[in-house]
Amino acid sequence: MKKGIWKQTIGILVLFFIIVGCSSTSGAPKSTQAQFSDDISGGAANVGAVVGELSDDPAMKALGFLGDHTPALGSTASGVAMLAADSLGLQSLFAQSLAPQSLFGLSGQIGALVVMNELPKGHWTYNSSTNNWDQDAAYSGDDMVFDWVFLDSQNHSRSANLTVDWNYGGVSTVTVMGRDLANYEAPEDMMITLKVDGNEVGHLRGQFAWYDNGHGKIADPSSIQISGRFGGNDYLSFDISLSSSNSTVNTTGDIKAVAGSDNAEIKWTVSANGSMQRDSNGFSTGFDASSGNINVQTSSTASGQSDSFEFNAAFSNLVTNPSGPGSVDLNNGYIKVDGQTAVTFQGTLDDSNQNCVLGENLTLTFSDGAMSLEQYLLNRGVHAGCH
Repeated sequence: MKKGIWKQTIGILVLFFIIVGCSSTSGAPKSTQAQFSDDISGGAANVGAVVGELSDDPAMKALGFLGDHTPALGSTASGVAMLAADSLGLQSLFAQSLAPQSLFGLSGQIGALVVMNELPKGHWTYNSSTNNWDQDAAYSGDDMVFDWVFLDSQNHSRSANLTVDWNYGGVSTVTVMGRDLANYEAPEDMMITLKVDGNEVGHLRGQFAWYDNGHGKIADPSSIQISGRFGGNDYLSFDISLSSSNSTVNTTGDIKAVAGSDNAEIKWTVSANGSMQRDSNGFSTGFDASSGNINVQTSSTASGQSDSFEFNAAFSNLVTNPSGPGSVDLNNGYIKVDGQTAVTFQGTLDDSNQNCVLGENLTLTFSDGAMSLEQYLLNRGVHAGCH
């Protein structure tokens, strides 16, 4: 199996599944294949246009500078800085969440991000003459603070400050056991605040619950809540949660971008039933998802053009394959465009004929007839053959 063909296939699948959402009822399909393809392309363009318009906001300019000059202060400090700087990249968090078998793996990644033997505290200022971050030896607080100067969209110099409060609201950090059995400091409630010229222009709050293995807390989160907003009149806001038990994994999210009169929003709920796998110390080693639901909604308005998409599907019989796409049964699936059912789908998402184009056993039904997802992808330019 070659990477090129899979990138091409997955790219269109992401377009097919991510810019759609959920609803409780469906109806007879009212779109032809051609109409549906045009609607999908237009909706994707609208979302991209709105996100692109945010780039000139001072908050985004400040975060962009920080992302390009991430402090080399250890994995946690750099990771937190990147989490704030790459806040527009939270769409990727949603994309990962659509794969039920990866839900808990995602929480494990975030858990690793915010855990160190001792969380970094200190005050650093970016030195443009040396391209380094200089530490203030006199700082005695328990936050992590960064100061820098950047150029806004009018090429004016602006000052920025990012403060990471590890024990927001007086909630103390906790000691957790890492996978190496060493003790680590971890937050349960933290706040990242961004200021430009002394005025707050953004914040990100992270709340974490750490799994208790019966002997104490370990560096394996059982729930995560991330919420925040960056920008002024133009802004990006988000509210994302993930929780797990030994038999369920759930994630919900709401990401909204506003730029003048244009806006775009995506909401999702993904739930998976199955069995959490843990090692002898209680750390998750994987989640075997057996069934669940995927519900997503998107809406956008750009240049006076409004679009909305809705997606709903129940899944079961999920089979993962490290060397290939695996398979999953999708039931009662449908997509709506602007409130009207555009296509229904049902069957097994797999690559049983091994031509590196998914979906020969998943049937899509349009108003002008039915076809497999594989055929739809071929019609959209994916080439069969693992080359």
